[in-house]
Amino acid sequence: MKRSTQQRLNEISEYLILNSKATTKELAELTGVSPEMIRKDLDVLEQHGAGIVRVHGGAELRGDNVLPYSARIYQNKRVKDELCRSALNYINDGDTVFIDPSTTALQLGRLLKVKKNITIVTNCVELVLLAAETDHQIILLGGEYSRSGNRTLGMFVLDAIKKMRFNVAVFGSDGLLNMNGVGTTNDDEILVNELVMQHSGKNILMVDSNKFFLESRFTYAKYEDFDVMITDAFPDEYRDIVKINEIVITG
Repeated sequence: MKRSTQQRLNEISEYLILNSKATTKELAELTGVSPEMIRKDLDVLEQHGAGIVRVHGGAELRGDNVLPYSARIYQNKRVKDELCRSALNYINDGDTVFIDPSTTALQLGRLLKVKKNITIVTNCVELVLLAAETDHQIILLGGEYSRSGNRTLGMFVLDAIKKMRFNVAVFGSDGLLNMNGVGTTNDDEILVNELVMQHSGKNILMVDSNKFFLESRFTYAKYEDFDVMITDAFPDEYRDIVKINEIVITG
């Protein structure tokens, strides 16, 4: 079946995330198009800040290890999808659900189609595009647009949250290593997440297991602020650190 341009760009991005580098020939065989078309695709990905750099004969991931949101979507994607499927068990028909801009929770936007009469609230633009495949009500919190996380932020987001109540709120983390709680690399997320958690009946933390070994810059919540943690593996060294009533291991 012929791929659309966007499907091909997504496939190239995912391949590079998994393999760090690739030749033009490899990508042409992968996608079933000509090497010339691949070179054009790589130009597009490089120009749009997808964390991909053109090199002689192919492309590789940017070397600074700080991938943009569009590239982070493909990191550990299979694991993230499994975590989202597990999170569905905590969402009931008719719920109002806040989903944060983490790439871990992104697929919830699409998977919620199996539920009925959900109100999805988020400040993540990418998640809205996925949730649009469902019949649910979608509320995108308006505010200043931030390319970091493809999201909105600022006082307009906070003011809207103050007027809302969520049955469930789902969060991710940029890293947990050496943090006194759950971490984020963006300081503007702290106030948003704190306020959402105060207005939510159940707070769920979803982390793929590599986040246990990554550091963040800021702590936005204590572990005990969450009702449920969902992860694919749980390191033994965290058993006396993470104080969450329910820990679900999908792996």
